[in-house]
Amino acid sequence: MLIAACDSSNYDSKPDLSSLSDSYLPLQVGNYWNFVPTGISNSEYTLHKEITGKATLQGHEYYMLVSTSSGNDYSYKDTLYLRIDNSGYVYSRTSNSAFEVNAFRLKGSDGDSWTYAINDRDKAIITLDDVDVEINSTMLKDCKAYHFNVDNWVDEEYTRTLAKGIGFVKEYSDAWGFGEILTSARIDGNEINF
Repeated sequence: MLIAACDSSNYDSKPDLSSLSDSYLPLQVGNYWNFVPTGISNSEYTLHKEITGKATLQGHEYYMLVSTSSGNDYSYKDTLYLRIDNSGYVYSRTSNSAFEVNAFRLKGSDGDSWTYAINDRDKAIITLDDVDVEINSTMLKDCKAYHFNVDNWVDEEYTRTLAKGIGFVKEYSDAWGFGEILTSARIDGNEINF
């Protein structure tokens, strides 16, 4: 899995991102991210992620990240629960899961890696890289790309990239060669269009 984040002080001229926070994953009810496919020709699906509320599960308060997607012949809706601890570790879980996983480390450094259990036999390996991401001629500097891999599995590798002040900017399947890139977002009341 890859996730990346960027520093808003290093953005090029458009859009104006100067008023955004310094968080690589700004979680606030009402924040949303809109994506379009990349690496796929003739695809018309869209992906929308939005923080719709909060929930308490097993004594922890989580933000509810609802993802909806639709395409030519399908649609889906899914909820992921996210929380950030004081160390900048992001934990995620689903409503039917009894455990959470450490998906991101927002204060991590280039080259850091960690693992978490997937099941009794397998572990996910997360590796962090500092990267730059270009979206429609806007260069986002110092993003954090989180690469996800399970050694014993085939074709599950993917990367999620977070940008400072924005959060989710790119998701990409390293195994399949396609993913999604951000087109617009609303972060802490600020509308962003790429």
